[in-house]
Amino acid sequence: MSRIHDLGGQFGGKAFLDSNESPFGPPAGAIRRLLTHLDRLHRYPRGLREEVTRAVADHYQVDPASVLLTCGVDEATDLALSTRPRAWCVMPGFDGYADRARFIGRPVQTIALDGEWQPTIAPDRFGVNDVVFVAQPNNPTGNMFHRRWVDALVRSPALTFMDETYLEFTDEPSNVSRLDVRPDLVVFKSFSKMFGLAGLRVGAMLGHPDLIARFAGGQSFYSTDSVALSAILGALEDTDFQDRHVRYIREARNRYVNVLARSAHVEETRNTQANFVLARCRNEAAAEFVVGALADRRIHVRDCVSVGLPGWLRVSVGTPDDLVALATALSEFDFTAASPPVGEVAVHA
Repeated sequence: MSRIHDLGGQFGGKAFLDSNESPFGPPAGAIRRLLTHLDRLHRYPRGLREEVTRAVADHYQVDPASVLLTCGVDEATDLALSTRPRAWCVMPGFDGYADRARFIGRPVQTIALDGEWQPTIAPDRFGVNDVVFVAQPNNPTGNMFHRRWVDALVRSPALTFMDETYLEFTDEPSNVSRLDVRPDLVVFKSFSKMFGLAGLRVGAMLGHPDLIARFAGGQSFYSTDSVALSAILGALEDTDFQDRHVRYIREARNRYVNVLARSAHVEETRNTQANFVLARCRNEAAAEFVVGALADRRIHVRDCVSVGLPGWLRVSVGTPDDLVALATALSEFDFTAASPPVGEVAVHA
């Protein structure tokens, strides 16, 4: 665990708690693989993509024909959208799906969440012309949708895009086991979060071989490069990193919740099933003030207004040193005249 404490100095003392990145840095196995590949960067990744596809298939226990490596969730989203004329997206939820849909001219329908952060639209509303984007756990709420609703969604005639970017931080089963019986289901797996490779922007679509072949036809030439492919191989091999990372996140979430709950600007905190926690301020102005005041102290957290949760902050689980810095910063401005009156926003340079 000592390595976690050493990472803050890499970034000049800054704490980046706004993008849900690994507090461990990248896996040592990924770094080793990258170093052995550097003398081949003048070559296209011939054969390497196939090798990594087989390794990913082995990891998730599917046929290699059911795996398509992508340049992150954005390429995967575009490929899914290319097969259906209309998109459904959860809100509060990850805004990347709707952003990509609007960019390529697809109309977007919203699946609103209720007070328990569960979907309010019954899956029988979705048809063959729809692609439905759902994250399990959801981002930014960090909760799982009820199994009955998910079961009905997967049975619907729509193309279901199930984003399991944060699933490894839960005890919940994956939807990969459904792929053999649901030809219109895609499960997206990311290498950014649990595998600690956010900087490489790489993921995998898992689905029926016919569907995967259709998506593959829409990809650009070698959209996943040899650097990313080499790192994935090393990350898959480094099971010690995966185990330590998941164990640490699950243990540390409560500590982050407890620190945030002590702030005078926070009225409610929520633990999650992801690698971040949530804090609700008294209003949007207070949330904006806290984000700015923390940024002034080189601590970055996410204001959730753009993802449908105004007044809420999303705080990634960082290192123990990040937690100390967060607690110290909150205590510095909690009870000072710097706090803005209700409804006003402090201006930060």
